[in-house]
Amino acid sequence: MACAVALMGCAPRMKSYTVRGEVDASHDGAMVYMSDYHLQGEVVDSALVENGQFCFSGKMRGDSLYRLELGRVSANVIVEGGEDVVVDFERRGATGSEKNRIKNDYDAAEDAYFNENAQLRARLAADTTLSEEEQQAKRVAIFTQRRTERMEQVKELIRQNSNNATGAYIMWTYLVTNHLSPEEFDAIYALAGDYLRGFSPIQKCVEEMEVIKRTSPGMMFTDFAIEGGNPDGSTAKLSDYVGRGKYVLVDFWASWCVPCREEIPFIRKAWNAFRGERFEVVGVAVRDAPKATQRAIEELHLPWPQILNAQRIPSEVYGFNGIPFLMLFGPDGTIIERGLRGEQIYETIQEVLAE
Repeated sequence: MACAVALMGCAPRMKSYTVRGEVDASHDGAMVYMSDYHLQGEVVDSALVENGQFCFSGKMRGDSLYRLELGRVSANVIVEGGEDVVVDFERRGATGSEKNRIKNDYDAAEDAYFNENAQLRARLAADTTLSEEEQQAKRVAIFTQRRTERMEQVKELIRQNSNNATGAYIMWTYLVTNHLSPEEFDAIYALAGDYLRGFSPIQKCVEEMEVIKRTSPGMMFTDFAIEGGNPDGSTAKLSDYVGRGKYVLVDFWASWCVPCREEIPFIRKAWNAFRGERFEVVGVAVRDAPKATQRAIEELHLPWPQILNAQRIPSEVYGFNGIPFLMLFGPDGTIIERGLRGEQIYETIQEVLAE
């Protein structure tokens, strides 16, 4: 009993918190819902909007990350005992605490990073003094340097917040929104303290990375089937093409994806140079309506076979979030490379065919 009392004395004590916000009075009578990320997004509280205001209050130990939703708008908010924070749906966060300030600064920096990347990509695409190959080479050089610099900044933020909700939010969102290699993922995850390792969304990222590791170069391909995936409406399988004696470049893409379209000249270059008895290209349309895919195929004059309407099945099987995503498979179905882009496509295929 004495030990139990001593342990209770060492535990952090409960502290009161308040989460409040102001919204347009047109929302009066609506409910704001609070979901707990630690509980796989389970709704744990709700508050009524009255006179354009809502408020949550309670007691807790430490801090946690919650998602607040009002209709179609939402905000990720760090709640901590002893703090009074104000929700800002426009900024998708909250103000009033240091941890929320750090989170907001991180969100702003990420938005700026991706916006600048888009602007750089547009400027390079408009540079008529460069060939398509030179544009891609320049893009790779610029974005590789920018990516490395940004990753180091994020790592430092995680080091400083390795055992709190701010660090959990930063690590989780960075793992989800960036295409990390297993080595990069492991280097970032190594910075996590117990809090981050126990955070449910990060645990899901770890599970997804295990899928990537199982489908890394040297591993045998994993088949999938798509009902209605062929143009004639019949079922299409990846094994209809992969593991049948040819090197196969598989392009996971969508008609609405601008970077996917930018990658097509490099895929076409490889197809024109190497197609035949030893090499084939296959497109797999993901997260796209079949009619939109077929229009794009005609518009872009894509001559290689396509699997339509794959939606999210390939990304679940091969563990990728963003597109375009290109993989090269060997004649027996062994994965040769994943994540190919630009001139790397041609160079890698040329190298394996020369062996």
